[in-house]
Amino acid sequence: FEYGIAFQIFGLYAGFNFKAVQRAGLVASVDLVSTSVYLDNEDYDGLIEEYGGDQPGTKFVVDFGLLYRFDHPWNIRIGLAAIDMFAMDIQDRSVSYGTIDYGSAGEVTQLNSVGIAFTIEKSEFEFTGSFDYLDYTYSYLASNSTSRRVALGFEVGYGKRADNSYIAAFQAGLRELKYFSAGMTLTLGALEFSTIRWTENFGTEDTELLDTRYMFLLSLSF
Repeated sequence: FEYGIAFQIFGLYAGFNFKAVQRAGLVASVDLVSTSVYLDNEDYDGLIEEYGGDQPGTKFVVDFGLLYRFDHPWNIRIGLAAIDMFAMDIQDRSVSYGTIDYGSAGEVTQLNSVGIAFTIEKSEFEFTGSFDYLDYTYSYLASNSTSRRVALGFEVGYGKRADNSYIAAFQAGLRELKYFSAGMTLTLGALEFSTIRWTENFGTEDTELLDTRYMFLLSLSF
């Protein structure tokens, strides 16, 4: 469950995202994950007994973001974001900052990012470019690599509407300076269709573990 709110103070936009998170699962050793997880006859009850079956309670988690717009024809803006900034356990009312402990389901560390974007208007078209630097505090990603933290984005939109969406838009991105992503959105009256393809590297720079993903979304708006 998520709820977001944003407001403006002297040209500075601030936003909060509140979410109730219930994680379930088991974090065991690397050997277990790499071998036993693929066995059909794996004894789940035995795993619970060996590694602990305490499933965490629901957490009330807060994200925070800031955005500043410069008075420039290119609509330049810069933003800061802190994801999973702090959490409160709904059951025992304990509060944690920076790291959220879900017990046997693992831990989540706060993700801090900074980004800059600009938009150029040409007739019915708008061209937007963005640069994001993820985990600038070097506390979330295991690697200290700079390139793994860089994300580049580009969008061209046609026919801007009152809600700042487009009749048609195409997006392209480059994660870690080498993993390409692309997507598009098309609006026909109350019908909106969106699709995107992207690649995640769950390995390291030296040993890549790539997973290509696709998403399709069909929406009706009234």
